[in-house]
Amino acid sequence: MKNFGDKLNKSLLSNRDLLFLQGEMAQLSYQAFNAFIDVINKEKSDKIPTTYPVGFNADNTPINSTHDYTKEELIARYKYLALDKLPLDGIYQLVTLMETQFGDIIRMTFSAIQSLEQ
Repeated sequence: MKNFGDKLNKSLLSNRDLLFLQGEMAQLSYQAFNAFIDVINKEKSDKIPTTYPVGFNADNTPINSTHDYTKEELIARYKYLALDKLPLDGIYQLVTLMETQFGDIIRMTFSAIQSLEQ
Protein backbone atom coordinates (compact mmCIF):
# COMPACT_ATOMS: atom_id res chain seq x y z
CA MET A 1 0.00 0.00 0.00
CA LYS A 2 1.28 3.43 -0.88
CA ASN A 3 1.91 5.81 1.96
CA PHE A 4 0.85 9.46 2.05
CA GLY A 5 4.19 10.72 0.73
CA ASP A 6 4.06 8.37 -2.27
CA LYS A 7 0.52 9.46 -3.14
CA LEU A 8 1.43 13.12 -2.78
CA ASN A 9 4.56 12.72 -4.90
CA LYS A 10 2.64 10.91 -7.64
CA SER A 11 0.02 13.67 -7.71
CA LEU A 12 2.64 16.42 -7.84
CA LEU A 13 4.57 14.70 -10.64
CA SER A 14 1.38 14.23 -12.64
CA ASN A 15 0.47 17.91 -12.34
CA ARG A 16 4.05 18.96 -13.13
CA ASP A 17 3.80 16.98 -16.37
CA LEU A 18 0.49 18.70 -17.16
CA LEU A 19 2.07 22.12 -16.54
CA PHE A 20 4.93 21.37 -18.91
CA LEU A 21 2.47 20.01 -21.48
CA GLN A 22 0.49 23.25 -21.24
CA GLY A 23 3.64 25.25 -21.98
CA GLU A 24 4.54 22.99 -24.89
CA MET A 25 1.06 23.27 -26.44
CA ALA A 26 1.13 27.07 -26.10
CA GLN A 27 4.51 27.27 -27.84
CA LEU A 28 3.44 24.92 -30.65
CA SER A 29 0.25 26.95 -31.16
CA TYR A 30 2.23 30.19 -31.28
CA GLN A 31 4.60 28.72 -33.87
CA ALA A 32 1.63 27.52 -35.94
CA PHE A 33 0.11 31.02 -35.89
CA ASN A 34 3.40 32.51 -37.10
CA ALA A 35 3.70 29.89 -39.86
CA PHE A 36 0.16 30.58 -41.05
CA ILE A 37 0.83 34.33 -41.15
CA ASP A 38 3.76 33.57 -43.45
CA VAL A 39 1.40 31.55 -45.68
CA ILE A 40 -1.08 34.45 -45.74
CA ASN A 41 1.64 36.92 -46.70
CA LYS A 42 2.68 34.70 -49.63
CA GLU A 43 -0.88 34.63 -51.03
CA LYS A 44 -1.18 36.50 -54.33
CA SER A 45 -4.81 37.48 -53.79
CA ASP A 46 -5.78 40.29 -51.42
CA LYS A 47 -8.93 38.41 -50.37
CA ILE A 48 -8.68 35.01 -48.72
CA PRO A 49 -11.87 32.94 -48.51
CA THR A 50 -12.20 31.02 -45.26
CA THR A 51 -14.85 28.35 -44.75
CA TYR A 52 -15.83 27.12 -41.30
CA PRO A 53 -18.79 25.20 -39.82
CA VAL A 54 -21.51 27.20 -38.06
CA GLY A 55 -23.84 24.30 -37.25
CA PHE A 56 -25.16 20.94 -38.38
CA ASN A 57 -28.11 19.82 -40.50
CA ALA A 58 -30.51 17.16 -39.26
CA ASP A 59 -28.46 14.51 -41.10
CA ASN A 60 -25.27 15.61 -39.23
CA THR A 61 -23.69 17.26 -42.25
CA PRO A 62 -22.06 20.58 -41.42
CA ILE A 63 -23.60 23.91 -42.29
CA ASN A 64 -20.68 25.93 -43.59
CA SER A 65 -20.17 29.64 -43.87
CA THR A 66 -17.54 31.32 -46.01
CA HIS A 67 -16.06 34.71 -45.26
CA ASP A 68 -13.65 36.61 -47.50
CA TYR A 69 -10.97 38.15 -45.29
CA THR A 70 -8.44 40.67 -46.44
CA LYS A 71 -4.86 39.72 -45.61
CA GLU A 72 -4.78 42.44 -42.94
CA GLU A 73 -8.02 41.21 -41.32
CA LEU A 74 -6.88 37.61 -41.22
CA ILE A 75 -3.43 38.49 -39.87
CA ALA A 76 -5.08 40.68 -37.20
CA ARG A 77 -7.28 37.73 -36.15
CA TYR A 78 -4.30 35.41 -35.89
CA LYS A 79 -2.28 38.00 -33.96
CA TYR A 80 -5.19 38.37 -31.53
CA LEU A 81 -5.30 34.59 -31.08
CA ALA A 82 -1.52 34.27 -30.63
CA LEU A 83 -0.80 37.37 -28.55
CA ASP A 84 -4.00 37.91 -26.54
CA LYS A 85 -6.26 34.86 -26.46
CA LEU A 86 -3.64 32.10 -26.18
CA PRO A 87 -1.78 33.61 -23.17
CA LEU A 88 -5.02 34.41 -21.36
CA ASP A 89 -6.42 30.91 -21.90
CA GLY A 90 -3.06 29.49 -20.81
CA ILE A 91 -3.23 31.42 -17.54
CA TYR A 92 -6.77 30.13 -16.92
CA GLN A 93 -5.62 26.57 -17.52
CA LEU A 94 -2.60 26.98 -15.24
CA VAL A 95 -4.79 28.39 -12.47
CA THR A 96 -7.21 25.49 -12.91
CA LEU A 97 -4.34 22.98 -12.68
CA MET A 98 -3.06 24.62 -9.49
CA GLU A 99 -6.57 24.70 -7.95
CA THR A 100 -6.99 21.01 -8.77
CA GLN A 101 -3.59 20.23 -7.26
CA PHE A 102 -4.47 22.13 -4.10
CA GLY A 103 -7.81 20.29 -3.84
CA ASP A 104 -6.02 16.94 -4.33
CA ILE A 105 -3.51 17.74 -1.58
CA ILE A 106 -6.27 18.72 0.86
CA ARG A 107 -8.30 15.61 0.01
CA MET A 108 -5.27 13.33 0.43
CA THR A 109 -4.35 15.04 3.71
CA PHE A 110 -7.83 14.63 5.18
CA SER A 111 -8.00 11.03 3.99
CA ALA A 112 -4.62 10.30 5.62
CA ILE A 113 -5.70 11.95 8.88
CA GLN A 114 -8.98 10.06 8.85
CA SER A 115 -7.23 6.72 8.29
CA LEU A 116 -4.84 7.46 11.19
CA GLU A 117 -7.76 8.14 13.52
CA GLN A 118 -9.36 4.78 12.77
